Amino acid sequence: RPIISVVIPVYNVEAYIERCVNSVRNQTVENIEIILIDDGSPDQSPVLCDQYAEKDRRVRVIHKKNGGLSDARNVGIEAAKGEYLCFVDSDDYIQSTMLEHLVKAVDSAGVNLAITNLKTVDEHGNRVFRVEQSPIMDGIFPAEELLPKLYQEMGWYYIVAWNKLYHRSLFEKLRFPVGKNT
Repeated sequence: RPIISVVIPVYNVEAYIERCVNSVRNQTVENIEIILIDDGSPDQSPVLCDQYAEKDRRVRVIHKKNGGLSDARNVGIEAAKGEYLCFVDSDDYIQSTMLEHLVKAVDSAGVNLAITNLKTVDEHGNRVFRVEQSPIMDGIFPAEELLPKLYQEMGWYYIVAWNKLYHRSLFEKLRFPVGKNT
């Protein structure tokens, strides 16, 4: 059983999918599954997804009719077998140690959620937005302390699905509302 299920919704990203999937395939944590959800993409993304599944046994592809980002993530949650879930947008990429650091963080702190910092870059890797002044840079916060921090200046940037590691128990009854794009 994989320790982490990485869910990647895919739609019209043939120019970015290689960098994204390779960044997940090259993680220092190898006991992962990578679930590519082809959300009815009209470009060559579905073919590229199938090619990754042929190259790497950790990659699974689910082809589905277009239903939007939240619907694709929900399909990934249903298919996930890992103890933890991580969402990566298909036009993004992650550092090779990200999942290792997040697993260590949740294990050492005994929590169900870890949030990582991020860098916003353009297609050439140049920074376009700095988040170093975030109110949640380091620490372990109970929910009643964390939630107000997210609504401070620079905290809003963390109200996304894709920079976190979630224990799967958080999604026992929870799903993304279909029609939302964050």
